[in-house]
Amino acid sequence: MLPGNLPRLQIRRFEVSYCFDVRFRTPRPVAADKIEEVFNAAPFKRPLRFYRPDGMNRHDGWLAVESCGSADFGEAEASGARLQEGLLIVAAKQKVGVEFYLRGAVKAIHVYRGASSNYAIRASRYRRS
Repeated sequence: MLPGNLPRLQIRRFEVSYCFDVRFRTPRPVAADKIEEVFNAAPFKRPLRFYRPDGMNRHDGWLAVESCGSADFGEAEASGARLQEGLLIVAAKQKVGVEFYLRGAVKAIHVYRGASSNYAIRASRYRRS
């Protein structure tokens, strides 16, 4: 390396987004044209995806709602809790039951990372004046 040329590291941080999903079932069947639908609900900042989850018994009527793009784990978990509460209120108003698929000890909300959290490090050179 020549004098006056110094290596400079630039670290770029990729934003990590968090997702949540809530799995549930109701005794009322859902029309096939309503499955795999993406919609925007007023109380949520990001779109919600309504789908039938893979790996679950389709004949039992399990459904799921997913949303990605939350800034941190807590925000994603709070959005999932808001959705869960909304489902309970709607089910009570319509006088139908709703059953949540519990994960872990007591939570029906699954929060996970939606994007890579890797850091990109790039070395560049610049000439010092």
